[in-house]
Amino acid sequence: MEHTLYVATIVTVSFISGVFVTLFYAITQIEKRGYKTGYDTGFDNGYNRGKNK
Repeated sequence: MEHTLYVATIVTVSFISGVFVTLFYAITQIEKRGYKTGYDTGFDNGYNRGKNK
C-alpha cells in the first residue's frame, strides 16, 4: 500500500512540475514577443479608468 502511495506522489509531483515548467516557458516566450507588455498596459489603463470613475 505504501509503495502505491509513494509512486502516486512521484507521478503527481512530476505532473505538477511539468505544468509549471510549461507555463513558465509559455510566459517567457510570450514576453519575448511583447504580447505580455501590451496586455499589462491595456489592463493597467482599463483598471485605472474603472477605478477613477
